[in-house]
Amino acid sequence: MKKIELQELVFENFKGIRNLSIKFEKTTCIYGQNKAGKTTVFDGWLYLMFGKDSSNRADFDIKTIVNGEALHKLNHSVTGTLLDDGNPLELKKTHYEKWTKKKGQANRAFEGHKTDHFIDGVPVPKTKYDLKISELIDEKLFRLLTDATFFNTQLPWTDRRNILTEMSGELKENEIEGYSLIKAFLGERTAEDHKKVIAAERKKINDELESIPIRIDELTKQFIEIPTAKEEIQSKINELTSRKENLQERINEMKNDAGEADRKRKFTAVQDEITQKKSDFSRVKSGRLDEVTRKLSPLRLKRDEIDSAVKKLKNEAVQNTATLERLETEIGKTRTKWSEIANSNEKALDTCPTCKQSLPATLVEETNKSINMKKAEQEKELNKKGQDLVKEREDFKERSTAIDASINARVIEFEDANSAIDELQAAFDKISQETVDISDLEKQQRELQTITSPIDTSDLEVEKQSIVTDIKAFEGALLNIEKNKGYQKRIDELSASEKKLSQKFADLEKQLNQIEEFIVAKTVMVEDKVNKMFEIANFRMFEKQINEGTRPVCMTLIDGVPYSSANNGGRVQVGIDIIKTLQKHYGIYAPIWVDNRESVSEIPEADCQVINLYVSPSDESLRVEYN
Repeated sequence: MKKIELQELVFENFKGIRNLSIKFEKTTCIYGQNKAGKTTVFDGWLYLMFGKDSSNRADFDIKTIVNGEALHKLNHSVTGTLLDDGNPLELKKTHYEKWTKKKGQANRAFEGHKTDHFIDGVPVPKTKYDLKISELIDEKLFRLLTDATFFNTQLPWTDRRNILTEMSGELKENEIEGYSLIKAFLGERTAEDHKKVIAAERKKINDELESIPIRIDELTKQFIEIPTAKEEIQSKINELTSRKENLQERINEMKNDAGEADRKRKFTAVQDEITQKKSDFSRVKSGRLDEVTRKLSPLRLKRDEIDSAVKKLKNEAVQNTATLERLETEIGKTRTKWSEIANSNEKALDTCPTCKQSLPATLVEETNKSINMKKAEQEKELNKKGQDLVKEREDFKERSTAIDASINARVIEFEDANSAIDELQAAFDKISQETVDISDLEKQQRELQTITSPIDTSDLEVEKQSIVTDIKAFEGALLNIEKNKGYQKRIDELSASEKKLSQKFADLEKQLNQIEEFIVAKTVMVEDKVNKMFEIANFRMFEKQINEGTRPVCMTLIDGVPYSSANNGGRVQVGIDIIKTLQKHYGIYAPIWVDNRESVSEIPEADCQVINLYVSPSDESLRVEYN
């Protein structure tokens, strides 16, 4: 067990308190009007410990304000004397402005603020001071054990719930009524985790169940109406196939003539010769065209290179011309400047412009000599600059002449290349238009065609084609029957799957209902276990939802009324009740601060110091009493 007792707080220029010393006993009551400094005393205690005020702010202003302005060049300090398990400990913080006189300046300059830290009167670095505080008590735990409103107003509900759950001890699910019913399907999961698994599986199953009727409807729409039975269709195919084979035999017999066969053989031979002749001509023609193309390619490449070079030279000529224009302009400006300086007649003053007395002749002479030397130097510099610009201009003129000559030479090369390309292109076009002469062979084919007229089997061919068409139609009907069988098989599979999924969904519903009943039993046990630890405070650890489920919460109740809706007195009583239980649980007893104590007629008795802050309209300055 650890016990922290506050013995004394001493303030100097802290948030309006100029000088004040307060001693503390087991029960200390501090009275004062609003703004008399009651909360400032609490702020000073928290500032000394953690550098924050009672609103948990680290950037609050600790200076004394007069007429809206902070008083400067003062020390603002808080000193606290306390007992740590009976061992005396003095802590002090001093906050002040840092003013420094810099070299060459008459007044000191403000350079910021500084805070000094002391332990038992010895100055220490902030890190060592903070380490001492952390060894004394953790900041969050300190606020939890000393501020009657901190638990219910500063902590998130999840933190409050975690603290209460940790204090009440772990509740094993196998100790709860109804666990035996859900144990079989929980496995290694908790009831809450298994609810999430069921929710995911139910959604997946529900999505599948919703999609099955749509998929069945799509398959039903694909059914093809077939008015004739499969056996009758197959019989028709067999009959038509036999008729087609008989017709083909008749056609073959009519065409089986020796003279006709010889004519066809000769006709085919001529046709083969025509094909060969065309192929040979095409091969030779392609070779000639390739040869011309091989000559054209390098010429075109050369022409493109010349064209690119000419464009580059022309761009260079344009840039060169621009440079010459710039140089001409600079030469003119330099000449003008030189003339202005050469024609200037600046002379030294021989009379003082202030007192109107004549200046010494030696001074006037020296000044004129300096003016003339400066003028000579400027003329020399401008003359040198002009000569350099004229030389640079002549260089660029020579360069322009060379560029123009290069352009003319390259243009001639371009035209020569273009002429050679035109000649080769004309040869390519001429070769492309050449054709093979097969007129004699075509004449032979015509003569072979007129020797004998072929036997006319067209009517039989038309009849045979009609039978083939009918056979294909009946074969298509057979294929559609097989497709319909596939559609029906898939529909049957989907219907069976729908039944299985519906049963699985019902099984999950049953599991969920059993888990919900188990969770209700668990919530009752958890809340009962937590609430038994407190005398006044009551906690709702679970909240029933519209869908009959529950969700974890942490709501503090005062006589059945939520903490936020209770009166101030009730909130203070419940806050102290919570602190008493927390101090006992953590084994740390520290001073409890109770603000607005006047609103509470009676508070629970605590095993630690209690510091009450009373609003007292008749006390303009703070008054301290001990009970």
